[in-house]
Amino acid sequence: MTNYSLRARMMILILAPTVLIGLLLSIFFVVHRYNDLQRQLEDAGASIIEPLAVSTEYGMS
Repeated sequence: MTNYSLRARMMILILAPTVLIGLLLSIFFVVHRYNDLQRQLEDAGASIIEPLAVSTEYGMS
């Protein structure tokens, strides 16, 4: 078994949760931003499609 110094053990004890929290927050914000962009894309598509559908309905009758 390797005996790490007190300094090395404290660095691992401090850095491991910090890195883990950083990774989890990064993943959360990336997923949240992706979902937000997807919703914006759907809203933009709907704002284009709805007037187009109304105008083609009048054009066909």
